[in-house]
Amino acid sequence: MVDDSLAEPALADLLAVRPVGVDQFAAPDSVPGRMGIYGGQLIAQAVNAAVRTVEHDRVLHSLHAYFLSRGRPDEELIYDVARERDGRSYSARRVTATQEGKLIFSMALSFARADQGVRDEPDAQAVGLPDVAPPEDARRIETHLLGIEVRDPAPPSGLAHPTRVWFRCEE
Repeated sequence: MVDDSLAEPALADLLAVRPVGVDQFAAPDSVPGRMGIYGGQLIAQAVNAAVRTVEHDRVLHSLHAYFLSRGRPDEELIYDVARERDGRSYSARRVTATQEGKLIFSMALSFARADQGVRDEPDAQAVGLPDVAPPEDARRIETHLLGIEVRDPAPPSGLAHPTRVWFRCEE
């Protein structure tokens, strides 16, 4: 019999939030023994909370995040969502995250109706990708990122760490 209490949580569980009040959400402590909460986890949980306060025809348009203080992985996070504006085409939200009453994270987000200039294709900013090995040929790197596979496509000589990596969700 496997002891599930010792199993690492799934990535979806690390990003989940649950309602605890009007426009207030909680995320459980993440993984005991870790040094801090990963920034991407805070962003994903905040987006998850904000999405629950907008109309279903709205998609995430933009966000700007501020990491104000280190989060503790052994304490519950509280996300408060402020509904700053709901217009015909756009909605604006502000999300703050606190632990034990201390502000650790703040994010401003906008959501737009899918038919109001939000494209199905994301903007491309890179000129081109570097010539590296595909992920299946790259060396796997052990990491503390739960649910994320990291691979080193081309270890440069003389460096103690990779300068290019492949990331992908394992689930």
